[in-house]
Amino acid sequence: MPVSLYSWRDDRPLQRIPGVQSTFFPGGEPYVKLPYVDISGRYILVDARVGSMNDFGTLIAILDALSQIPCDVALLIPYFPGGRGDRINYQDGTALSVRMFAKMIEPFAVDRVIVLDAHSDVTAAVTKNCEVLSIANIFGYLTRTRPDLFPKYDAIICPDQGAEKRTADAAKALGIDRVINARKVRDMATGKLSGFDVDDFSDLLEGDSDLGSLLIVDDICDGGGTFAGLADLIHTRSGLNNETMRRGFNIDLWVTHAIMSAGPTALKGFRRVFCTDSYPTHQYNHKPTPRPRASDDILLGVNDRFEYPDVANDTSPGFTFIPIMPSLIDLVTERI
Repeated sequence: MPVSLYSWRDDRPLQRIPGVQSTFFPGGEPYVKLPYVDISGRYILVDARVGSMNDFGTLIAILDALSQIPCDVALLIPYFPGGRGDRINYQDGTALSVRMFAKMIEPFAVDRVIVLDAHSDVTAAVTKNCEVLSIANIFGYLTRTRPDLFPKYDAIICPDQGAEKRTADAAKALGIDRVINARKVRDMATGKLSGFDVDDFSDLLEGDSDLGSLLIVDDICDGGGTFAGLADLIHTRSGLNNETMRRGFNIDLWVTHAIMSAGPTALKGFRRVFCTDSYPTHQYNHKPTPRPRASDDILLGVNDRFEYPDVANDTSPGFTFIPIMPSLIDLVTERI
């Protein structure tokens, strides 16, 4: 089920509420039933991993059911749907998608709406009681609690203009001094994407023959074509297949929200991909092999990770999933 409930009181640790039932009527309407337990007087955390309108409909039904119980409610919705639909264009007649989803949550008595690495500032602007855990919050927390998670990087790559602030915050949190800007190249006649360009980094190719390490940071990976094209360009510029160049690069990718609609092999130019489990890709499409983790019923704040299973042709990068529950639970509860 895409939505889980947790509760806590001052004298008890965070606990999962079992027995939440969720289904759909033949006509497509969501149906939910909360368990017969005494949750009144507690703080309820609704953890929603939304990957479809059915998931969102289930969430709305649960929020409505909770509105009939005397309890305080916080909504953790790490991937906020419609976040990329954050611009109004009166000429093309499209919806402001992020506002549409925010308005559907607003009627319910939600004290906090907690979002992970929102696509833009518009999400917080249109969502009532919204708290955003930024990339600076996430990386700052992970470097404190998992100092061995990331290797040492020579530079960080900003994939496009829209990611400049996110990249700068990530570089500061990881202690990376060098930021290299990349950009998309579009056909001036059609406006369609025709390629990529990246600032000069030839100075990083000097020195010993050991492979260097680069990191690209962004909020969402949908199909992965943009990142794959950028990685291919960097490999080409660094002379991966050029005997006159003495140094190439291992390239890692951080994407907070891994939709991964084209599957893992789309990112074959990367050594490792880091992502959270904010989007239910790992549940529906590409099931990872879980490492030992804390109990689902009582979360102990243990930092763990999921490793993406190897694929047969071995062209997929390694995947490191950072489970929000429990790995980032302290960041979440601080916002409530």
